[in-house]
Amino acid sequence: MEEKEGGKRKKEGKREEKEGRREENEGRREENEGRREENEGRREENEGRREEKEGRKEEKEGRKEEKEGRKEENEGRKEGREGSREEKEGRREEKEGREERKEGRE
Repeated sequence: MEEKEGGKRKKEGKREEKEGRREENEGRREENEGRREENEGRREENEGRREEKEGRKEEKEGRKEEKEGRKEENEGRKEGREGSREEKEGRREEKEGREERKEGRE
């Protein structure tokens, strides 16, 4: 009779150990899942920051291109004014040349 009791206690002990290991494993699985979720959250935050940074970089590049465009427009206007000035000077010189030839004939 005592042997039966001892065997039952032994089986009960093994069953409890097995159940304890199962609960420990489950606890580790839950901890791991929690870490995976935290990591995923950090990855999403990092991606958001990367996208914001890229957006700022693109805005900066756009402003740089606009500035370059304005600079080229200004340079074109400046060259246009210089061309007009040169044309005006050329017409003035032509007029003076005609007047000098006219005076030379007289």
